[in-house]
Amino acid sequence: MQAFMQEKDWTYLAIIHSNNSYGRGGVAKLLAEEARAKICYPEVIAVDGQAEVNVSHFEDVLREHVYRTGSIQRPPINGILVFGTFALAKTVLEAAQIIATSNDTASDIRPTFLLSEASGYLEGDQNPMTLGVYILSPNRRSMAEYRNHLKRVITQDLHSENNTYFKQMYEQTTNCSFAQSSCSPLETTQYDASFPDSVYNQYAIQAAFVTAKAIERVRSKVCDGVNAATCISIFQNTSASPRSLFIKALREQPINFDLEFGNLRLETYKSENVILGFSDTGDPVVSPVDTVHQYEIYNHQAFQSHPCLKKVCLI
Repeated sequence: MQAFMQEKDWTYLAIIHSNNSYGRGGVAKLLAEEARAKICYPEVIAVDGQAEVNVSHFEDVLREHVYRTGSIQRPPINGILVFGTFALAKTVLEAAQIIATSNDTASDIRPTFLLSEASGYLEGDQNPMTLGVYILSPNRRSMAEYRNHLKRVITQDLHSENNTYFKQMYEQTTNCSFAQSSCSPLETTQYDASFPDSVYNQYAIQAAFVTAKAIERVRSKVCDGVNAATCISIFQNTSASPRSLFIKALREQPINFDLEFGNLRLETYKSENVILGFSDTGDPVVSPVDTVHQYEIYNHQAFQSHPCLKKVCLI
């Protein structure tokens, strides 16, 4: 990301972040590389709770800390990096738009916005300030098979689904109870509002693959030569199948998703030949490095009067 900012000559930026582990972690990484990357962050603003949706609060924050209209000693900042929720990014952009339509000196300042992946939900937003913003995101891919299946279950076949975890998720999302027969299929418009597409779906699916592979490898070792009942008791005994065994199983041999999961792989991901391994510290290592991009940069642009996200860079 630093290379992208340097290429665009964004070297004097403010950071606005949610005051949680996600926001603080992102900021810590940026500040740790500040000197090497030759990018300066003179303003780092942490945001708590309800302040994330307080537009008036951010009007003041932007005027004082970013636009700096009341100070001749401090030059205005040329970019704003937002690490946080979609609600936070949306509030900051709404405040910026209000300032842009005011009649004071701040209305002439138009900073660049670089947002984290949660802000991808602003696609199609009609706020003029969203046009031109950049979003750093994991690969945004449409998984037609997954989306079609989920929509069919929720809008048509809800009571035919017997998956316990799905039912728990549905009850929590729609505030109903299958046990009390108060859960009903959703209308299409309700489904679209309650279950928006997410860039994280792909990672949840592939995380399930990784978990399954770790279990398979540990099972083949600790259950060799024993019957099913004994194997279950071994798995339930954490001293016989400790966490370290599962980590070791993943470190010893990388996972080739296409080769090992075959037809279980969604068509969207087949023939990519992605291999996942884990380092001694437990960090994931994806290969081949030169063909697999971890993130993409999107730009929110107007297209035939309908704003949309356009991919502009791979990193």
